[in-house]
Amino acid sequence: NVYYADFDKILLEVCVGKNRLKTERTDIYTNIRHFGRTTKKGYSFKAVIPVDKINGRDKIYFEYTYGEAKVRTSITFLSFQSRLSNKLPESYWIFGNSILSYDEKKKQMIVEPLTFGSHLKHEIKMMYRVARHGRKRIGKKKTLEMLRLRASIKLNRGFGRKDNDSISGAPKNKKPVWITYDQLFKGGDNGQYFYEYMNKNVSDIETCYIINKDTKEYKELTRKYDRKTVLPFSTYKTRLKCLKSDMLFATRIDIRLYMGFTENDEIYVRDLFKADVVCLQHGLTIQKIAQYQNKFYDNTKHYFCVSPKEVENITKPIYGYTNDMITLTGAPRYDGLVGEPKKQILITPTWRRNVTAGTNEKGKQHEYSVNFKRTTYYQIYNSLINDKRLIAAAKKTGYRIVYLVHPILSPQADDFDKNDFVDIVPGVKANYEKMLKESALMVTDYSGIQFDFAYMRRPLVYFHPAELPPQYAEEDTGFGPICRTNDELIDELIKAMQSDCRLEDSYKDNINNFFPYDDQSACKRVYEAALKITNFS
Repeated sequence: NVYYADFDKILLEVCVGKNRLKTERTDIYTNIRHFGRTTKKGYSFKAVIPVDKINGRDKIYFEYTYGEAKVRTSITFLSFQSRLSNKLPESYWIFGNSILSYDEKKKQMIVEPLTFGSHLKHEIKMMYRVARHGRKRIGKKKTLEMLRLRASIKLNRGFGRKDNDSISGAPKNKKPVWITYDQLFKGGDNGQYFYEYMNKNVSDIETCYIINKDTKEYKELTRKYDRKTVLPFSTYKTRLKCLKSDMLFATRIDIRLYMGFTENDEIYVRDLFKADVVCLQHGLTIQKIAQYQNKFYDNTKHYFCVSPKEVENITKPIYGYTNDMITLTGAPRYDGLVGEPKKQILITPTWRRNVTAGTNEKGKQHEYSVNFKRTTYYQIYNSLINDKRLIAAAKKTGYRIVYLVHPILSPQADDFDKNDFVDIVPGVKANYEKMLKESALMVTDYSGIQFDFAYMRRPLVYFHPAELPPQYAEEDTGFGPICRTNDELIDELIKAMQSDCRLEDSYKDNINNFFPYDDQSACKRVYEAALKITNFS
Protein backbone atom coordinates (compact mmCIF):
# COMPACT_ATOMS: atom_id res chain seq x y z
CA ASN A 1 0.00 0.00 0.00
CA VAL A 2 1.19 3.48 -0.84
CA TYR A 3 -0.08 6.73 0.68
CA TYR A 4 1.73 9.34 -1.41
CA ALA A 5 3.10 8.32 -4.79
CA ASP A 6 2.57 8.84 -8.49
CA PHE A 7 1.69 5.28 -9.42
CA ASP A 8 2.56 5.92 -13.08
CA LYS A 9 6.19 6.48 -12.06
CA ILE A 10 6.52 3.21 -10.13
CA LEU A 11 8.29 0.31 -11.85
CA LEU A 12 7.67 -2.92 -9.97
CA GLU A 13 9.48 -6.08 -11.00
CA VAL A 14 9.52 -9.62 -9.67
CA CYS A 15 12.97 -11.14 -9.60
CA VAL A 16 13.20 -14.93 -10.03
CA GLY A 17 16.79 -16.05 -9.74
CA LYS A 18 18.60 -14.10 -12.46
CA ASN A 19 15.38 -13.27 -14.33
CA ARG A 20 13.56 -9.97 -13.87
CA LEU A 21 9.89 -10.06 -14.86
CA LYS A 22 7.72 -6.97 -15.17
CA THR A 23 4.46 -6.89 -13.27
CA GLU A 24 1.15 -5.85 -14.81
CA ARG A 25 -0.72 -3.04 -13.08
CA THR A 26 -4.38 -3.80 -12.38
CA ASP A 27 -7.35 -1.81 -11.09
CA ILE A 28 -8.66 -4.45 -8.68
CA TYR A 29 -10.22 -2.95 -5.56
CA THR A 30 -7.60 -2.22 -2.87
CA ASN A 31 -9.16 0.84 -1.23
CA ILE A 32 -9.21 1.52 2.50
CA ARG A 33 -12.37 3.40 3.47
CA HIS A 34 -13.37 5.39 6.55
CA PHE A 35 -16.80 6.97 7.05
CA GLY A 36 -17.77 6.06 3.49
CA ARG A 37 -14.72 7.75 1.94
CA THR A 38 -11.59 6.23 0.41
CA THR A 39 -8.61 7.29 2.55
CA LYS A 40 -5.96 4.99 1.11
CA LYS A 41 -5.50 3.18 -2.20
CA GLY A 42 -3.22 0.23 -2.78
CA TYR A 43 -1.05 -0.47 -5.81
CA SER A 44 -2.57 -3.65 -7.22
CA PHE A 45 -0.70 -5.71 -9.76
CA LYS A 46 -0.41 -9.14 -11.31
CA ALA A 47 2.80 -11.11 -11.65
CA VAL A 48 2.89 -14.35 -13.62
CA ILE A 49 5.90 -16.58 -12.96
CA PRO A 50 6.14 -19.50 -15.42
CA VAL A 51 7.05 -22.71 -13.61
CA ASP A 52 9.81 -23.39 -16.14
CA LYS A 53 11.48 -20.12 -15.07
CA ILE A 54 11.94 -21.46 -11.54
CA ASN A 55 15.05 -23.46 -10.84
CA GLY A 56 15.63 -25.81 -7.93
CA ARG A 57 16.93 -23.25 -5.44
CA ASP A 58 15.76 -19.89 -6.73
CA LYS A 59 15.05 -16.77 -4.70
CA ILE A 60 11.94 -14.72 -5.51
CA TYR A 61 11.60 -11.10 -4.44
CA PHE A 62 9.92 -7.85 -5.49
CA GLU A 63 11.85 -4.69 -6.31
CA TYR A 64 10.41 -1.32 -7.18
CA THR A 65 12.01 1.70 -8.75
CA TYR A 66 10.66 5.17 -8.01
CA GLY A 67 12.68 8.06 -9.35
CA GLU A 68 16.28 7.31 -8.44
CA ALA A 69 15.34 4.92 -5.64
CA LYS A 70 15.50 1.16 -6.14
CA VAL A 71 14.10 -0.78 -3.21
CA ARG A 72 13.53 -4.45 -2.45
CA THR A 73 10.12 -4.47 -0.81
CA SER A 74 9.03 -6.75 2.01
CA ILE A 75 6.10 -9.11 1.50
CA THR A 76 3.18 -9.29 3.91
CA PHE A 77 1.00 -12.41 3.76
CA LEU A 78 -2.36 -11.08 4.90
CA SER A 79 -5.07 -13.46 3.77
CA PHE A 80 -6.00 -17.10 4.26
CA GLN A 81 -5.16 -17.70 0.61
CA SER A 82 -1.64 -16.28 1.02
CA ARG A 83 -0.45 -19.77 2.10
CA LEU A 84 2.49 -18.35 4.12
CA SER A 85 2.36 -16.25 7.30
CA ASN A 86 4.71 -13.55 8.63
CA LYS A 87 3.73 -14.56 12.15
CA LEU A 88 5.25 -18.02 11.60
CA PRO A 89 8.80 -17.85 10.17
CA GLU A 90 8.69 -21.64 9.70
CA SER A 91 5.58 -21.53 7.48
CA TYR A 92 5.98 -23.09 4.07
CA TRP A 93 3.89 -24.16 1.10
CA ILE A 94 4.18 -27.14 -1.21
CA PHE A 95 3.49 -26.40 -4.87
CA GLY A 96 4.06 -29.03 -7.50
CA ASN A 97 7.30 -30.71 -6.47
CA SER A 98 8.77 -27.63 -4.83
CA ILE A 99 8.76 -26.04 -1.38
CA LEU A 100 8.21 -22.30 -0.93
CA SER A 101 9.18 -20.40 2.24
CA TYR A 102 9.95 -16.79 3.16
CA ASP A 103 13.06 -15.15 4.59
CA GLU A 104 11.85 -12.06 6.48
CA LYS A 105 15.33 -10.54 6.89
CA LYS A 106 16.30 -10.82 3.23
CA LYS A 107 12.75 -10.02 2.04
CA GLN A 108 12.68 -12.94 -0.34
CA MET A 109 10.83 -16.18 -0.95
CA ILE A 110 12.94 -19.29 -1.27
CA VAL A 111 12.21 -22.20 -3.61
CA GLU A 112 13.78 -25.60 -2.99
CA PRO A 113 13.18 -29.04 -4.47
CA LEU A 114 10.68 -31.26 -2.70
CA THR A 115 12.24 -34.39 -1.25
CA PHE A 116 11.01 -36.63 1.53
CA GLY A 117 13.74 -35.32 3.82
CA SER A 118 13.29 -31.60 3.07
CA HIS A 119 9.52 -31.83 3.42
CA LEU A 120 9.70 -33.71 6.71
CA LYS A 121 12.30 -31.24 8.05
CA HIS A 122 10.05 -28.26 7.23
CA GLU A 123 7.04 -29.93 8.80
CA ILE A 124 8.82 -30.79 12.04
CA LYS A 125 9.90 -27.15 12.38
CA MET A 126 6.39 -25.96 11.56
CA MET A 127 4.76 -28.31 14.08
CA TYR A 128 7.18 -27.19 16.78
CA ARG A 129 6.40 -23.53 16.04
CA VAL A 130 2.63 -24.18 16.04
CA ALA A 131 2.94 -25.91 19.41
CA ARG A 132 4.87 -23.03 21.01
CA HIS A 133 3.19 -20.09 19.27
CA GLY A 134 -0.32 -21.53 19.41
CA ARG A 135 -0.46 -22.07 23.17
CA LYS A 136 -0.09 -18.33 23.72
CA ARG A 137 -2.32 -17.26 20.80
CA ILE A 138 -5.23 -19.73 20.84
CA GLY A 139 -4.79 -21.88 23.95
CA LYS A 140 -3.73 -25.46 24.51
CA LYS A 141 -6.93 -27.20 23.34
CA LYS A 142 -7.15 -25.32 20.04
CA THR A 143 -3.42 -25.74 19.44
CA LEU A 144 -3.75 -29.50 19.80
CA GLU A 145 -6.53 -29.45 17.21
CA MET A 146 -4.35 -27.49 14.75
CA LEU A 147 -1.53 -29.99 15.26
CA ARG A 148 -3.97 -32.84 14.74
CA LEU A 149 -5.22 -31.26 11.50
CA ARG A 150 -1.68 -30.86 10.19
CA ALA A 151 -0.72 -34.41 11.10
CA SER A 152 -3.84 -35.87 9.49
CA ILE A 153 -3.40 -33.94 6.23
CA LYS A 154 0.35 -34.55 5.95
CA LEU A 155 0.08 -38.28 6.65
CA ASN A 156 -2.75 -38.52 4.10
CA ARG A 157 -0.82 -36.71 1.38
CA GLY A 158 2.63 -38.09 2.18
CA PHE A 159 5.99 -36.33 2.22
CA GLY A 160 7.64 -37.52 -0.97
CA ARG A 161 7.46 -36.41 -4.59
CA LYS A 162 4.39 -37.32 -6.62
CA ASP A 163 3.90 -37.66 -10.34
CA ASN A 164 0.52 -35.92 -10.55
CA ASP A 165 0.67 -33.21 -7.90
CA SER A 166 -1.49 -30.16 -8.46
CA ILE A 167 -0.07 -26.65 -8.14
CA SER A 168 -1.36 -26.68 -4.55
CA GLY A 169 0.98 -29.49 -3.67
CA ALA A 170 -1.85 -31.91 -2.95
CA PRO A 171 -3.21 -34.59 -5.28
CA LYS A 172 -6.89 -34.61 -6.14
CA ASN A 173 -9.05 -36.96 -4.12
CA LYS A 174 -9.91 -40.24 -5.83
CA LYS A 175 -13.53 -39.26 -5.32
CA PRO A 176 -13.72 -35.45 -5.66
CA VAL A 177 -15.01 -33.57 -2.62
CA TRP A 178 -17.12 -30.45 -3.19
CA ILE A 179 -18.35 -28.29 -0.32
CA THR A 180 -20.90 -25.48 -0.10
CA TYR A 181 -22.86 -23.55 2.54
CA ASP A 182 -25.47 -20.81 3.11
CA GLN A 183 -26.29 -18.73 6.16
CA LEU A 184 -25.17 -21.04 8.92
CA PHE A 185 -28.23 -20.45 11.08
CA LYS A 186 -30.62 -20.95 8.15
CA GLY A 187 -30.22 -23.00 4.98
CA GLY A 188 -32.55 -23.04 2.00
CA ASP A 189 -30.41 -20.95 -0.33
CA ASN A 190 -28.28 -21.66 -3.40
CA GLY A 191 -25.87 -23.84 -1.44
CA GLN A 192 -28.54 -26.21 -0.16
CA TYR A 193 -30.27 -26.48 -3.54
CA PHE A 194 -26.98 -27.34 -5.23
CA TYR A 195 -26.06 -29.80 -2.47
CA GLU A 196 -29.40 -31.60 -2.80
CA TYR A 197 -29.17 -31.72 -6.60
CA MET A 198 -25.71 -33.26 -6.44
CA ASN A 199 -26.67 -35.87 -3.84
CA LYS A 200 -29.72 -36.88 -5.86
CA ASN A 201 -28.08 -36.97 -9.27
CA VAL A 202 -24.29 -37.33 -9.06
CA SER A 203 -22.76 -40.28 -7.22
CA ASP A 204 -19.10 -39.98 -8.29
CA ILE A 205 -18.57 -36.67 -6.44
CA GLU A 206 -18.96 -36.32 -2.67
CA THR A 207 -20.84 -33.03 -2.17
CA CYS A 208 -21.08 -31.70 1.39
CA TYR A 209 -23.03 -28.90 3.05
CA ILE A 210 -22.04 -26.84 6.12
CA ILE A 211 -24.85 -25.81 8.49
CA ASN A 212 -25.39 -25.26 12.22
CA LYS A 213 -26.26 -28.51 13.98
CA ASP A 214 -29.21 -26.93 15.83
CA THR A 215 -31.10 -25.93 12.65
CA LYS A 216 -34.12 -27.72 11.19
CA GLU A 217 -32.23 -27.98 7.88
CA TYR A 218 -29.51 -30.05 9.56
CA LYS A 219 -32.08 -32.48 10.94
CA GLU A 220 -33.93 -32.73 7.61
CA LEU A 221 -30.81 -33.21 5.49
CA THR A 222 -29.30 -35.87 7.75
CA ARG A 223 -32.56 -37.84 7.37
CA LYS A 224 -32.60 -37.53 3.58
CA TYR A 225 -28.91 -37.98 2.69
CA ASP A 226 -25.71 -39.59 3.90
CA ARG A 227 -25.05 -38.05 7.33
CA LYS A 228 -21.33 -37.66 6.67
CA THR A 229 -22.10 -35.17 3.87
CA VAL A 230 -23.94 -32.79 6.25
CA LEU A 231 -21.15 -30.97 8.07
CA PRO A 232 -21.88 -29.32 11.43
CA PHE A 233 -20.34 -25.85 11.53
CA SER A 234 -17.13 -25.31 13.51
CA THR A 235 -16.18 -28.89 14.28
CA TYR A 236 -12.89 -30.72 13.76
CA LYS A 237 -14.58 -33.00 11.24
CA THR A 238 -15.76 -30.05 9.14
CA ARG A 239 -12.45 -28.20 9.24
CA LEU A 240 -10.61 -31.34 8.15
CA LYS A 241 -13.07 -31.98 5.32
CA CYS A 242 -12.67 -28.40 4.07
CA LEU A 243 -8.87 -28.67 4.02
CA LYS A 244 -9.17 -31.90 2.02
CA SER A 245 -11.79 -30.62 -0.43
CA ASP A 246 -11.24 -30.07 -4.15
CA MET A 247 -13.78 -27.30 -4.77
CA LEU A 248 -15.57 -24.88 -2.47
CA PHE A 249 -18.78 -23.26 -3.71
CA ALA A 250 -18.91 -19.99 -1.77
CA THR A 251 -22.30 -18.35 -1.36
CA ARG A 252 -20.83 -15.69 0.95
CA ILE A 253 -17.44 -14.06 1.23
CA ASP A 254 -14.66 -14.85 3.71
CA ILE A 255 -14.54 -18.59 3.20
CA ARG A 256 -12.26 -19.36 6.16
CA LEU A 257 -14.98 -18.28 8.61
CA TYR A 258 -17.56 -20.63 7.08
CA MET A 259 -14.99 -23.41 7.16
CA GLY A 260 -14.78 -22.84 10.91
CA PHE A 261 -11.45 -21.03 11.19
CA THR A 262 -10.78 -17.68 12.86
CA GLU A 263 -8.13 -15.05 12.14
CA ASN A 264 -6.23 -16.37 15.16
CA ASP A 265 -6.03 -20.04 14.20
CA GLU A 266 -6.13 -20.11 10.37
CA ILE A 267 -2.42 -19.16 10.08
CA TYR A 268 -1.49 -22.64 11.36
CA VAL A 269 -3.20 -24.48 8.49
CA ARG A 270 -3.55 -22.04 5.61
CA ASP A 271 -0.83 -23.83 3.60
CA LEU A 272 -2.93 -27.02 3.64
CA PHE A 273 -6.02 -25.62 1.87
CA LYS A 274 -6.07 -26.73 -1.75
CA ALA A 275 -9.62 -26.29 -3.09
CA ASP A 276 -10.60 -24.13 -6.03
CA VAL A 277 -12.95 -21.42 -4.77
CA VAL A 278 -15.92 -20.61 -7.00
CA CYS A 279 -18.66 -18.07 -6.29
CA LEU A 280 -22.21 -19.41 -6.19
CA GLN A 281 -23.55 -16.18 -4.58
CA HIS A 282 -26.68 -15.68 -2.51
CA GLY A 283 -27.84 -12.55 -4.30
CA LEU A 284 -26.97 -10.89 -7.60
CA THR A 285 -23.86 -8.81 -8.20
CA ILE A 286 -25.38 -5.85 -9.97
CA GLN A 287 -24.51 -3.19 -7.36
CA LYS A 288 -21.14 -1.52 -6.87
CA ILE A 289 -19.75 -4.02 -4.35
CA ALA A 290 -16.17 -4.56 -5.52
CA GLN A 291 -15.09 -4.03 -1.92
CA TYR A 292 -16.35 -7.54 -1.13
CA GLN A 293 -16.76 -9.36 -4.43
CA ASN A 294 -13.36 -8.66 -6.01
CA LYS A 295 -11.25 -11.64 -7.06
CA PHE A 296 -8.58 -10.96 -4.43
CA TYR A 297 -10.94 -11.32 -1.47
CA ASP A 298 -11.16 -15.13 -1.52
CA ASN A 299 -8.92 -15.87 -4.52
CA THR A 300 -12.07 -16.81 -6.45
CA LYS A 301 -11.40 -18.85 -9.58
CA HIS A 302 -14.85 -18.74 -11.19
CA TYR A 303 -18.13 -16.85 -10.82
CA PHE A 304 -21.60 -18.22 -11.56
CA CYS A 305 -24.07 -15.55 -12.67
CA VAL A 306 -27.80 -15.20 -13.24
CA SER A 307 -27.96 -12.32 -15.71
CA PRO A 308 -25.85 -10.64 -18.41
CA LYS A 309 -26.33 -7.50 -16.28
CA GLU A 310 -24.13 -9.11 -13.63
CA VAL A 311 -21.50 -10.09 -16.18
CA GLU A 312 -21.40 -6.51 -17.39
CA ASN A 313 -20.77 -5.36 -13.81
CA ILE A 314 -18.18 -7.86 -12.58
CA THR A 315 -16.06 -7.77 -15.73
CA LYS A 316 -15.17 -4.20 -14.84
CA PRO A 317 -11.44 -3.98 -14.00
CA ILE A 318 -12.09 -3.16 -10.33
CA TYR A 319 -13.41 -6.72 -9.75
CA GLY A 320 -10.52 -8.52 -11.45
CA TYR A 321 -12.53 -11.09 -13.42
CA THR A 322 -12.33 -11.83 -17.13
CA ASN A 323 -15.07 -13.35 -19.30
CA ASP A 324 -13.54 -16.83 -19.18
CA MET A 325 -13.95 -16.81 -15.38
CA ILE A 326 -17.72 -16.31 -15.59
CA THR A 327 -20.58 -18.66 -16.53
CA LEU A 328 -24.25 -17.75 -16.89
CA THR A 329 -26.09 -20.56 -15.11
CA GLY A 330 -28.99 -19.05 -13.18
CA ALA A 331 -29.33 -19.42 -9.40
CA PRO A 332 -29.71 -22.99 -8.04
CA ARG A 333 -32.57 -21.95 -5.76
CA TYR A 334 -34.59 -20.84 -8.82
CA ASP A 335 -35.02 -24.53 -9.64
CA GLY A 336 -37.67 -24.77 -6.92
CA LEU A 337 -39.78 -21.82 -8.09
CA VAL A 338 -42.67 -23.70 -9.69
CA GLY A 339 -46.29 -23.36 -8.62
CA GLU A 340 -49.49 -21.32 -8.80
CA PRO A 341 -49.89 -18.24 -6.57
CA LYS A 342 -52.58 -17.63 -3.98
CA LYS A 343 -54.26 -14.31 -3.27
CA GLN A 344 -51.30 -13.21 -1.22
CA ILE A 345 -49.09 -10.10 -1.23
CA LEU A 346 -45.56 -10.42 0.12
CA ILE A 347 -43.86 -7.39 1.71
CA THR A 348 -40.16 -8.08 2.18
CA PRO A 349 -37.72 -5.18 2.67
CA THR A 350 -34.01 -5.76 3.18
CA TRP A 351 -32.23 -4.74 6.39
CA ARG A 352 -30.02 -1.76 7.34
CA ARG A 353 -26.82 -1.88 9.36
CA ASN A 354 -27.88 0.99 11.59
CA VAL A 355 -30.97 -0.79 12.95
CA THR A 356 -29.33 -3.97 14.32
CA ALA A 357 -27.58 -4.71 17.59
CA GLY A 358 -24.48 -6.70 18.42
CA THR A 359 -21.96 -8.28 16.10
CA ASN A 360 -22.90 -10.83 13.49
CA GLU A 361 -20.57 -13.73 14.30
CA LYS A 362 -20.58 -16.50 11.75
CA GLY A 363 -23.22 -19.04 12.64
CA LYS A 364 -25.12 -16.70 14.96
CA GLN A 365 -28.02 -14.29 14.57
CA HIS A 366 -27.87 -10.63 15.48
CA GLU A 367 -28.97 -9.79 18.97
CA TYR A 368 -32.25 -8.10 19.86
CA SER A 369 -32.04 -4.29 19.66
CA VAL A 370 -33.88 -2.37 22.38
CA ASN A 371 -33.67 0.73 20.18
CA PHE A 372 -35.24 -0.81 17.08
CA LYS A 373 -38.71 0.70 17.67
CA ARG A 374 -37.14 4.16 17.67
CA THR A 375 -35.72 3.76 14.17
CA THR A 376 -37.15 5.25 11.00
CA TYR A 377 -37.06 1.77 9.47
CA TYR A 378 -39.47 0.41 12.06
CA GLN A 379 -41.78 3.41 11.91
CA ILE A 380 -42.09 3.26 8.12
CA TYR A 381 -42.81 -0.46 7.85
CA ASN A 382 -44.96 -0.72 10.95
CA SER A 383 -47.14 2.08 9.53
CA LEU A 384 -47.31 0.32 6.17
CA ILE A 385 -48.51 -3.06 7.42
CA ASN A 386 -51.10 -1.41 9.66
CA ASP A 387 -52.37 1.08 7.08
CA LYS A 388 -56.19 1.23 7.23
CA ARG A 389 -56.62 1.62 3.44
CA LEU A 390 -54.38 -1.40 2.78
CA ILE A 391 -56.26 -3.56 5.28
CA ALA A 392 -59.65 -2.49 3.91
CA ALA A 393 -58.61 -3.27 0.33
CA ALA A 394 -57.22 -6.68 1.33
CA LYS A 395 -60.47 -7.50 3.14
CA LYS A 396 -62.60 -6.42 0.18
CA THR A 397 -60.59 -8.29 -2.48
CA GLY A 398 -59.80 -11.38 -0.43
CA TYR A 399 -56.03 -10.91 -0.31
CA ARG A 400 -53.75 -11.83 2.56
CA ILE A 401 -50.69 -9.70 3.40
CA VAL A 402 -47.46 -11.37 4.54
CA TYR A 403 -44.71 -9.23 6.06
CA LEU A 404 -41.44 -11.18 5.86
CA VAL A 405 -38.88 -9.86 8.33
CA HIS A 406 -35.32 -10.13 7.02
CA PRO A 407 -33.42 -13.01 8.74
CA ILE A 408 -30.95 -10.57 10.31
CA LEU A 409 -33.84 -8.60 11.81
CA SER A 410 -35.79 -11.68 12.90
CA PRO A 411 -35.23 -10.98 16.64
CA GLN A 412 -37.33 -7.81 16.12
CA ALA A 413 -40.37 -9.57 14.60
CA ASP A 414 -42.50 -9.24 17.74
CA ASP A 415 -41.94 -5.48 17.83
CA PHE A 416 -44.33 -4.93 14.92
CA ASP A 417 -48.00 -4.23 15.69
CA LYS A 418 -50.29 -7.06 14.62
CA ASN A 419 -53.67 -7.09 12.87
CA ASP A 420 -56.02 -9.71 11.44
CA PHE A 421 -54.98 -9.30 7.78
CA VAL A 422 -51.17 -9.27 8.02
CA ASP A 423 -49.00 -12.26 8.94
CA ILE A 424 -45.62 -11.24 10.38
CA VAL A 425 -43.06 -13.96 9.61
CA PRO A 426 -39.44 -13.95 10.93
CA GLY A 427 -37.16 -14.71 7.99
CA VAL A 428 -35.09 -17.15 10.00
CA LYS A 429 -38.17 -19.42 10.35
CA ALA A 430 -39.58 -18.90 6.85
CA ASN A 431 -39.77 -21.39 4.01
CA TYR A 432 -38.75 -18.94 1.30
CA GLU A 433 -39.56 -21.20 -1.63
CA LYS A 434 -43.10 -21.83 -0.38
CA MET A 435 -43.68 -18.16 0.45
CA LEU A 436 -42.46 -16.95 -2.94
CA LYS A 437 -44.47 -19.53 -4.88
CA GLU A 438 -47.68 -18.70 -3.01
CA SER A 439 -47.44 -14.91 -3.44
CA ALA A 440 -49.08 -13.07 -6.31
CA LEU A 441 -47.19 -9.78 -5.86
CA MET A 442 -44.09 -8.65 -4.01
CA VAL A 443 -43.30 -5.32 -2.36
CA THR A 444 -39.62 -4.70 -1.64
CA ASP A 445 -37.05 -1.97 -1.48
CA TYR A 446 -33.76 -3.56 -2.52
CA SER A 447 -33.97 -7.15 -1.28
CA GLY A 448 -32.15 -9.70 -3.40
CA ILE A 449 -35.15 -12.03 -3.52
CA GLN A 450 -36.82 -9.54 -5.86
CA PHE A 451 -34.96 -11.46 -8.58
CA ASP A 452 -36.38 -14.80 -7.44
CA PHE A 453 -39.83 -13.32 -7.69
CA ALA A 454 -39.21 -11.69 -11.06
CA TYR A 455 -37.86 -15.03 -12.34
CA MET A 456 -41.41 -16.40 -11.93
CA ARG A 457 -42.66 -13.51 -14.12
CA ARG A 458 -44.80 -12.01 -11.36
CA PRO A 459 -45.38 -8.31 -10.56
CA LEU A 460 -43.19 -6.31 -8.17
CA VAL A 461 -43.72 -2.89 -6.59
CA TYR A 462 -40.72 -1.03 -5.17
CA PHE A 463 -40.89 1.14 -2.07
CA HIS A 464 -38.04 3.68 -1.87
CA PRO A 465 -38.84 6.24 0.83
CA ALA A 466 -36.26 9.04 0.91
CA GLU A 467 -35.77 8.49 4.64
CA LEU A 468 -34.31 5.00 4.02
CA PRO A 469 -31.43 5.20 1.53
CA PRO A 470 -29.97 1.94 0.19
CA GLN A 471 -26.83 0.35 1.66
CA TYR A 472 -25.27 0.09 -1.81
CA ALA A 473 -25.68 2.14 -4.95
CA GLU A 474 -28.69 0.63 -6.68
CA GLU A 475 -30.02 0.79 -10.22
CA ASP A 476 -33.63 0.60 -11.37
CA THR A 477 -34.22 -2.93 -12.69
CA GLY A 478 -37.34 -1.90 -14.57
CA PHE A 479 -39.29 -4.83 -13.09
CA GLY A 480 -42.05 -2.69 -11.57
CA PRO A 481 -43.18 0.80 -10.49
CA ILE A 482 -41.24 2.70 -7.80
CA CYS A 483 -43.18 4.39 -5.00
CA ARG A 484 -41.59 7.10 -2.83
CA THR A 485 -44.31 7.57 -0.21
CA ASN A 486 -46.63 5.35 1.79
CA ASP A 487 -49.71 6.78 0.04
CA GLU A 488 -48.23 6.12 -3.42
CA LEU A 489 -47.53 2.52 -2.43
CA ILE A 490 -51.02 1.94 -1.02
CA ASP A 491 -52.57 3.36 -4.22
CA GLU A 492 -50.44 0.99 -6.32
CA LEU A 493 -51.31 -2.04 -4.17
CA ILE A 494 -55.05 -1.30 -4.25
CA LYS A 495 -54.90 -1.03 -8.04
CA ALA A 496 -52.98 -4.33 -8.24
CA MET A 497 -55.43 -6.21 -6.00
CA GLN A 498 -58.35 -4.92 -8.06
CA SER A 499 -56.73 -6.28 -11.26
CA ASP A 500 -55.76 -9.68 -9.79
CA CYS A 501 -52.07 -8.71 -9.65
CA ARG A 502 -51.49 -8.89 -13.40
CA LEU A 503 -47.96 -8.31 -14.68
CA GLU A 504 -47.88 -5.49 -17.23
CA ASP A 505 -46.33 -6.31 -20.60
CA SER A 506 -43.64 -3.62 -20.39
CA TYR A 507 -42.33 -5.04 -17.11
CA LYS A 508 -42.54 -8.58 -18.44
CA ASP A 509 -40.36 -7.58 -21.40
CA ASN A 510 -37.76 -6.10 -19.04
CA ILE A 511 -37.73 -9.28 -16.96
CA ASN A 512 -37.32 -11.48 -20.04
CA ASN A 513 -34.41 -9.36 -21.19
CA PHE A 514 -32.77 -9.60 -17.76
CA PHE A 515 -32.94 -13.40 -17.40
CA PRO A 516 -31.52 -15.58 -20.22
CA TYR A 517 -33.21 -18.66 -18.71
CA ASP A 518 -36.74 -19.39 -17.46
CA ASP A 519 -36.34 -23.10 -16.67
CA GLN A 520 -35.45 -25.16 -13.60
CA SER A 521 -32.01 -26.40 -14.71
CA ALA A 522 -29.64 -24.00 -12.93
CA CYS A 523 -28.13 -26.68 -10.66
CA LYS A 524 -27.35 -28.84 -13.68
CA ARG A 525 -25.64 -25.93 -15.46
CA VAL A 526 -23.54 -25.14 -12.36
CA TYR A 527 -22.49 -28.78 -12.12
CA GLU A 528 -21.54 -28.99 -15.80
CA ALA A 529 -19.58 -25.72 -15.64
CA ALA A 530 -17.75 -26.85 -12.49
CA LEU A 531 -16.69 -30.07 -14.22
CA LYS A 532 -15.00 -28.05 -16.95
CA ILE A 533 -13.19 -25.91 -14.38
CA THR A 534 -11.74 -28.88 -12.50
CA ASN A 535 -11.19 -31.24 -15.43
CA PHE A 536 -12.97 -34.00 -13.54
CA SER A 537 -15.08 -34.85 -16.58
